[in-house]
Amino acid sequence: MFREKNAKKKYYDKDLVYLAELMLRWPFKCYLKICHELFTKSLRLFVVTESYISKGGEQVNVIIEYNTSYISFDLMMKHFNMFAFKKRNVASIERKKEEYTYLPSLDLVRTPFQLCTMENINKLAAQLSYAICLTAHDRYYSDFDPVNVSSAIHEKEPNKTIYSGSKNKADWEIPSNILWSNTRSIPQKPSRHAKDLTQVKDFITKKREQGITEAKQLARLIDSFFPGLLTDQELGELLPARPQRNIKYESQRKRGQRLRNVT
Repeated sequence: MFREKNAKKKYYDKDLVYLAELMLRWPFKCYLKICHELFTKSLRLFVVTESYISKGGEQVNVIIEYNTSYISFDLMMKHFNMFAFKKRNVASIERKKEEYTYLPSLDLVRTPFQLCTMENINKLAAQLSYAICLTAHDRYYSDFDPVNVSSAIHEKEPNKTIYSGSKNKADWEIPSNILWSNTRSIPQKPSRHAKDLTQVKDFITKKREQGITEAKQLARLIDSFFPGLLTDQELGELLPARPQRNIKYESQRKRGQRLRNVT
């Protein structure tokens, strides 16, 4: 049900984050983060009701806020790409909870849906839709409990109040043409050769501001939050023994190896 107090609003498409995009943006246990932020009303859900191109050539959407207490599983499964959030709302949450965007150490990923990827997002989106309908508001649970969300994602049998159909829950899947907004191109799998290390550099800066300055400790944290991302050379370049010095590639590689050879 739409919130009656809120009229339809015009919003530039570039200033929205669609639900599928947010799943990849908050990749580790995205279902816990999204359901929690919706439950606490820190994250406000909108539906794109129509779109058009402005005279200036920009994509403009007409959006209206949606009350998650009345959201239906059938609606989400058929119109997943209509659901979006204001980018500034998402960014505000991330400033307070920067860990939402981090990738975990691989040993923390123990079930197929814990980490959202391009390989599992179609199936995970269906399970997230179910979890939102059941746990992202206080209609069925008066308090937010992560256990309820995890159960909604991983349980074999659905709550008949949410889904009374006959299809096996494990077979639920949202097709790509419904998953992704028609105004956006489908994200491509990241190239192994085109790395953006901005997030790692920001991570190092934050940790140093928090008082963590020892290079080996920083290296362990980087490898924990960004598993498999950096080569030895890249790690050595980001955590040089002598900043301001022009260090050769091979020296950077050896530096990275030394930082990782910690018992």
